Amino acid sequence: MNDNKINALRLIAAKSPNAMREAIKTIQAIDLNSPVAQRRYNHVVEIALNDPQADFSAEERATIVGELDTVESSGRSTIYGEPMRQTAIYLPETMTSWLLSQPGNMSETVRGLIQKKMEEEMENVKYHLSSSMSDRIKFDADMKEYIENCLSSLDADELSLVTADNYFDEDQLSVDDSEEARARFNNIFSEVVRSREQ
Repeated sequence: MNDNKINALRLIAAKSPNAMREAIKTIQAIDLNSPVAQRRYNHVVEIALNDPQADFSAEERATIVGELDTVESSGRSTIYGEPMRQTAIYLPETMTSWLLSQPGNMSETVRGLIQKKMEEEMENVKYHLSSSMSDRIKFDADMKEYIENCLSSLDADELSLVTADNYFDEDQLSVDDSEEARARFNNIFSEVVRSREQ
C-alpha cells in the first residue's frame, strides 16, 4: 500500500512544482511510519491538483486520487460549523480543467457548488417539518383537508378497505423530512377515519 502512495508522491514531485517539497517530506514521513503520513499525503494531493503548472494526465490523476483516504481526527478543519472529511471524487478531464480555472482552490469551488444546490433545494421545500412549528401546523391542516376530500365519497364498507398508504404520495409532497411527513400523515388519516366511523 505504501509503495503505491510513494509512487504517487514521486509522480507529484516530478510534475508539480508547488507540491514537490511537501511530496518529498511526505515520502520521508511514510518511510518513518509517521502517524500523520496520510494527512500529509491528502494535503500534498490538494496542492498538486490545484497547481496550474502541473500537467497530470487523467490516468495520473486517478493514480494520485486513488491513494487518498479519510483522516479521522478531532482536529479536522471545520466549515459551515461541521468537521470536514477528505473525499476523493473522479471527474472527466474537462470538469477538472474547469474546476482548476475557477478562483480559489478546487475544494472551495466544489463546496460552493454543493452549498448553492442545497440552498436551492431548501427554497423549494414547502413544509419544513424538522424546524418550523408553523409549517407542521400547516402541513397537518392541509393533509387533513386532503384526506377528508379523498374519503368523502366512500361508504362504510369502502372506508374499511383503504389505508393511509393508498393516499400518501411522497413524490408529490415537498417536505424536508419524509419520515416525519409519513408519520404525521398516518396519524391524521387515522383520526379522519375514526371521525367518519362515529
